[in-house]
Amino acid sequence: MKSIRSCRCYDLVMKVSLSIVLLLGCGLLSAAEKPAVPVRVAVVEKTAMRQELPLTGLFASRHVSSLSSRVDALVAKVLVEAGDFVQAGAVLIELDKALIEYDALRARAALEEARARLRESVRKRDELGKLMKNQYLAKTAFQAAEAKVRIDRAIVKRLQAARRRSQELVRQHSIAAPFSGVVSRRFVEAGQWLKVGNAVLELVDVDALRVEVAVPQRYFAELQVGTAAVIHADALPGQALSAVISRIIPVADRTAHTFLVYIAIDNQQRRYMPGMSAQVVLQLAGERGSQAVLLVPRDAIVKQGGQQDRVWVVDASTGAATVHPITVSTGRSYQGQVEIVGGDLQAGQQIVVRGNENLRPGQRVRVLQ
Repeated sequence: MKSIRSCRCYDLVMKVSLSIVLLLGCGLLSAAEKPAVPVRVAVVEKTAMRQELPLTGLFASRHVSSLSSRVDALVAKVLVEAGDFVQAGAVLIELDKALIEYDALRARAALEEARARLRESVRKRDELGKLMKNQYLAKTAFQAAEAKVRIDRAIVKRLQAARRRSQELVRQHSIAAPFSGVVSRRFVEAGQWLKVGNAVLELVDVDALRVEVAVPQRYFAELQVGTAAVIHADALPGQALSAVISRIIPVADRTAHTFLVYIAIDNQQRRYMPGMSAQVVLQLAGERGSQAVLLVPRDAIVKQGGQQDRVWVVDASTGAATVHPITVSTGRSYQGQVEIVGGDLQAGQQIVVRGNENLRPGQRVRVLQ
């Protein structure tokens, strides 16, 4: 009985083993006959790469003026409101100029009187000169007449200066815009008394703007006038503005250890306003930025938890395209590409950028065009 049972057990074990072998054989055969995986590839490039420095900036006007009175006077008219756009030279505020205009008329009349006296003095001097030439007049009389001409001429010059001063005072009773811009604030009303230096309006040039950026001091040597910048206004998402650094202020903030950089922009279309915040990306010009480096698309990097980054390289040397992984070390990122600083990757190799999530070493692939 024991012998019969042993034989039956042996037959059962053999059948199970044979089934397992057949199943494994079928599985391996299926894997061998599995179709090639479709992938998209890119070529590894060796090119110059500039380091990007993202910072936060602020739109500011290049011309902001707090207009004030140059004379003591009463406000007669306020011709603008906050928010008004004004042209350079436009009168914004009129001061009471009645008394100063009277003074200007008096100065004009005095000047005309002095000029008439000068003309008369010149006429008398010339007549006495003829008499003295014919020896009908003493020389001292002619010299006195000539002195009178010099005195009257000096009086005319003095009154001319007084006339110009009175005219300037009249002009100072009108406060005009020194440049085109927007009235951002108004500080006075009609009937208000002003003293010299009192602020009346704030005028902001909205056509000539700049973006002011505080840059960490360690980047000072890597920036210069003309360095490229890309600006994204927070109020206008999706719109990029290309510009360059127009001025570097070589004085560091003692507390923040930063220095200011100005990026001038043309705002003739008035898309931006002073006070808007902005995201600024500066293209650094350091030594690393000028060297040729290996660059691969960011999608080519496969990251797995606890393992080093790797890329899948396509090998078509044997006819059928297959893939194998290469471990790499990455550096800086630049416009959707990543710098390769370590590994056996070579320029010109094809790497997988789509369909690289579940590849296996030696697996056949079909490159999509």
